Amino acid sequence: RMAQAILRPAVADFIEFAVHDHTIELQLEEIAVRKASKFMGVSLKDSRIRQDLDLIIVAIKKATGEMKFNPSPESKIELGDTVIALGEKKNLSDLAKSMGA
Repeated sequence: RMAQAILRPAVADFIEFAVHDHTIELQLEEIAVRKASKFMGVSLKDSRIRQDLDLIIVAIKKATGEMKFNPSPESKIELGDTVIALGEKKNLSDLAKSMGA
């Protein structure tokens, strides 16, 4: 822990904040894209997930099994994908509903 704090102080600060600040509950969640998803065929940029839900899309696991880490804003959300998102529980729940879950 001390080595992390010295080598990566900003990362250590973020982890400390996320773990000990009880006013924010960050979670990492995987959300399957279903037929009813309003985001199907939409790029991350046009989905406004970040702006409207304050979530970070960490990765998209494509239906083919390919994993796209840190997907570009042009990456499209497609049926059968699994979106891996980071954010507050309520916002993740709202995203899941929008994905047809």
